[in-house]
Amino acid sequence: MAAAFAAISVLLVGGVLAVVLLAGGGDERPVAGDDTSDSSTVSTPATTPPTGETQPTGATATTGGSTSAEQTLYCRKMSIVQLELTSFRTGTLTDSDLDAMVTGLDELAPIAPAEVAPDVDTFLGGLTSLQSLLDELDVTFEQFQDVAFLTDAAEDWTPEQVEQIQDVSTQLTDPAFVNSGTNIDTDFRGRC
Repeated sequence: MAAAFAAISVLLVGGVLAVVLLAGGGDERPVAGDDTSDSSTVSTPATTPPTGETQPTGATATTGGSTSAEQTLYCRKMSIVQLELTSFRTGTLTDSDLDAMVTGLDELAPIAPAEVAPDVDTFLGGLTSLQSLLDELDVTFEQFQDVAFLTDAAEDWTPEQVEQIQDVSTQLTDPAFVNSGTNIDTDFRGRC
């Protein structure tokens, strides 16, 4: 149970890389060149801070006077989130599964201990960016995992959508995101 976040991040990275390959095949002009790497740098922070700005303030304020009651609450909520994550069937995640992950992390962020709060924020930022991408592409999380569906859909993606795909890909393949899942799991094992 204690490796739930790490497993989910591996699954998400695999799915996003498949979509990026399809996006690159669908329209190579916006994918090639320095524009993509520059826009990734600009877009990723623009997507992450709304969650990150709100969450760390709450987490820092809460953990500044951290009590055993707060830690107990965090451990109890984290146990529930870990159980939910391990109950998801790998490879068949749904929109409701993604929503549950975001909701669970959103509830944990304000009470996360200072040592793990940045990792919770990073993981939550990646998931909310993925949700925004799915909304932009007008696809469900189930369709996002269906290569045949995406192969057809990629033909209709605009250059802006391809750029957003690449931005989210950069965010979810960044070692900070991948490591955040492992760090959350490790902290949970040691703390709870």
